[in-house]
Amino acid sequence: MLRDNLRVGTLEGLASSPWVFATVPGNFVLAALLTQYFGIEKELFGLLASLPAWFNAGQILVLPALARSARPKTITVVFATLNFALWALFVAALPWLPRRGAETPAVLVAFFVAASFTWSLTVVGWTAWVQEWVPPRLRGRYFGRRNALIGIATLLFLALSADLLRRGGPEGLAPYLSILTIALSLRLVALVWQLDIRTEERAAAPADPAHPAEGAATGPVPPASRGYAAFGAQIVALFRVPEFRRLVMFGAATGFTINLAAPFTSIFLFEVIEASPAGVNVLFSVSNLAAACAIPVWGRLLDAHGARPVLLAALASWECVNLLWPCVTPGTTWLLPAIYAWNGLMSSGYLLGLFHFLLKILDRRTRTAGASAYAAATAVASALAPVLAGLAIGAATASGADPAPVYRLLFALRSAGSLVALALLAGESEPGASGLRTVLGALQPARIALLVTGAPLFGNALLARGTTLFGRGNALLGRGRGRAGRVERAGRVV
Repeated sequence: MLRDNLRVGTLEGLASSPWVFATVPGNFVLAALLTQYFGIEKELFGLLASLPAWFNAGQILVLPALARSARPKTITVVFATLNFALWALFVAALPWLPRRGAETPAVLVAFFVAASFTWSLTVVGWTAWVQEWVPPRLRGRYFGRRNALIGIATLLFLALSADLLRRGGPEGLAPYLSILTIALSLRLVALVWQLDIRTEERAAAPADPAHPAEGAATGPVPPASRGYAAFGAQIVALFRVPEFRRLVMFGAATGFTINLAAPFTSIFLFEVIEASPAGVNVLFSVSNLAAACAIPVWGRLLDAHGARPVLLAALASWECVNLLWPCVTPGTTWLLPAIYAWNGLMSSGYLLGLFHFLLKILDRRTRTAGASAYAAATAVASALAPVLAGLAIGAATASGADPAPVYRLLFALRSAGSLVALALLAGESEPGASGLRTVLGALQPARIALLVTGAPLFGNALLARGTTLFGRGNALLGRGRGRAGRVERAGRVV
């Protein structure tokens, strides 16, 4: 059964990857649809981008009632199906939604509220469920391989999306409908495969004092019927554990700083660098190629050295290079393939390490309560960031000022704040883990350099037909018009 579960879990992840990528409000597909096609304001975009995080916080009010009567698999499957149905209705209704209609913003808000609510419960349920069918000894290697394959699937989907956007252009609805329809069709296949993952209810084993990492945050957790009944008491007990409390503080700090800039990166490229959606797609492809190459290495490093030093090393390396973002101008776009390649390489290690560190802190008795509490506590900070950033960009645009300095300030604050947040986990302990210096040495700079230079070369090869990366004459990435040629749209300059 274990082998079948792991195989089906990989297939389900492969089929879900295009949908997961395409339906996040901060990704370039939805960013282009919302800002280039529907022309919504930055303040509204910031609100829409923050909704998944707000509902990650709010799910803790609903999950206790669900957890008393439903297992993690049931929660995951039911709300994943509801989320799929909402997206299918949204895609079907897109041709009838007016581009500049007065009711369009309200419709978009109502849809993303419902979609974010169902998605938040899906994510928390899946985080708890995965511990039932992936043993701790296999998690690093299994998720490393699984995520590498998912990266390749996402890369193929990005290539297809780039071709559709290039043919249809950002002003037409047809390419967005095609991209979302393909993603949803594959998601339906993934939902069917999810049902084939079988788990058995087992009594929770007591934490092993000789191996406290897997039970580190159980503490004096109250006994629970089927692991769910004392949900609130479990959360209180979890926050008394220093390891869990510090991880929540770290997740909240990095969630805030990263989301100050991440949802608006594509819009910065669209409106300041004047890239086309197809051109931004090329950069995302470079990032996914690097991530696909790196994730198996991160999985082995997690198994060999532990989660905490891996996520710290990856985040530090990631944000040091992100300090180059304020330097990106129409004349320095040659930096972008290298930045995106490095981002893919290091962000994959950070996210994988963070996920594994959370799983190590929780055990079977605390998996649902712990995942819910972590998501809720960190999501509030993650939700505030894009709202504040959208207000700042919108204020600059409304006053007639150039918004480019505001974007660059947000990029700088993101990297500086994330590097400062490293101190929250610097003194954290993880039994059996190596030191941070050991992990940094294990990254093997020569091999890393080969991957990072290879991905930008791949990116530049894709762009070889144009004369510049983001110039006016580049058929793939440029829009064919300069700043002076911008047009008025909905009463504002774009």
